[in-house]
Amino acid sequence: MQKERGSSVQDSGNSEETYLTQLSNLMIGVLRSVKQDVQKREGEASDEAAKMRYSEQTALVAICGCCLEQALEEGRRETENKDGISVGIRTSLISETLDLAPSTVTPLLDALENKGLLERRRTKEDRRVVQVLPTRKGWEMADYLRKRNQKRISEMLNWLGEDDCAQLLRIFKKIVAYYSSEGRM
Repeated sequence: MQKERGSSVQDSGNSEETYLTQLSNLMIGVLRSVKQDVQKREGEASDEAAKMRYSEQTALVAICGCCLEQALEEGRRETENKDGISVGIRTSLISETLDLAPSTVTPLLDALENKGLLERRRTKEDRRVVQVLPTRKGWEMADYLRKRNQKRISEMLNWLGEDDCAQLLRIFKKIVAYYSSEGRM
């Protein structure tokens, strides 16, 4: 009898391990499919966007979003001041927003600056402070990337259908609840 209990526990352990392996393989397959889809679509997309790494795209969209927030906090309707200069943000805010170390953000900013998508300026008030400002080309690229990403997500959600989307949302909420409980995050 004890042997049966022991083997039953071992079997449940193996089935859990098998389940985790299958889930892991499924997630890897999903990520590979998404990557292949993105690579395929990049051929159809803007040449400039195709030359950008995903991390650069994410950083540019986040920087433009932070600049918009900054402009709203300052009570502006535009993202440019009276001299036509874009509202800038500090690199520390970019690091915080992207949850990356400043040493990781610097090469991203360098790459975006080299592509003409943003510039860095020292503030007149304090020359030690560097502000990051998207260029007109940077704003246009961020807008293109946002719209492209929204379209892709919309296509995927339409393909899944309402029932699968509701189930996916329920599962994600459950995962968030798991990690939010008992200090797991």
